[in-house]
Amino acid sequence: MTVEFLGKEYTSISDKKIVCNENGRKYEAENLQRKELLKIHVDGDLITEGERCDYALNVLCDNKIYLIELKGCDKPHAYEQLMSTINFLTKNKVEAKFLPRIVLSKDTAPKIKSSAEKRMDLLVKKNQCEKTIVKTRVMTEAI
Repeated sequence: MTVEFLGKEYTSISDKKIVCNENGRKYEAENLQRKELLKIHVDGDLITEGERCDYALNVLCDNKIYLIELKGCDKPHAYEQLMSTINFLTKNKVEAKFLPRIVLSKDTAPKIKSSAEKRMDLLVKKNQCEKTIVKTRVMTEAI
């Protein structure tokens, strides 16, 4: 099925496993219920300028959007990219629950929260998104 999202057309998928990978980092969504979703390459397709995350998985029936950033070791920059993507979607009147995910090559960031991470925490408190999950190399989760 073809679905329009922010002026672009995407073909929905209902595969059991959806994979997003880049430079040795991988995010795997297990879609055991075969929900219809859009796999959107955000970086360079949906958003072509400014900071943005790599992928979005828009789960149509649940009104949830998983935002995925596949990053080296710069966790603060990953948070900036996720926040920028959330701001873009919000300004474009996308009403959904955001589920930010970061997959790092290695996590060498200090334990001090960046300003973007603090802004993300405020969105969690307002129930506009879920807490960001950060993993190293591979992240697998059921959606």
